[in-house]
Amino acid sequence: MSDKREYKRLFFLILLIMYLSAGCAGSKPQKDDFASGKKVAVIEEAVDHEPKIDYYEHRVVWMGETISIISGWYTGDILNWKEVADANPEINPKLIRKGDVIRIPKEMMTTEAPLPKSYVDSFYPVKEETSPTIENFPDVEESQAGEESPSAEMAPPASEDGESLELFGPK
Repeated sequence: MSDKREYKRLFFLILLIMYLSAGCAGSKPQKDDFASGKKVAVIEEAVDHEPKIDYYEHRVVWMGETISIISGWYTGDILNWKEVADANPEINPKLIRKGDVIRIPKEMMTTEAPLPKSYVDSFYPVKEETSPTIENFPDVEESQAGEESPSAEMAPPASEDGESLELFGPK
């Protein structure tokens, strides 16, 4: 019987040691735990703070600027738009307006030169000014193209009685 009693005591002693050691491992160091305050400050800084990222701020000035165009200019690759969008959670990447400030992580940047309008314009096709010709209207036949338009003064339409109707409106 004494063997059973000794095993129970040993079992409870091991449980007590495990309980106490688990409590010590999960606690945060206190300032009194160290002789020097510097050690505590370094540990708290490493635990509590994320590394600070340095950003370049770009202000949108040109119509047509997008996150991908901005990231293409500053990082050298338009596919970096996702990282730039992640750095600007308060901005909708599908809706960029003049005056918006876009932050670009400096570690990604290849240039700090301001974004020129010519770079933005290079992403959009140039519209050619054309005068109307028969080629621009495929549904108009060539025989109709040479005909003169009807006279400006047409006879007013006749009613069912055969009487002419009086037109109203501007003359």
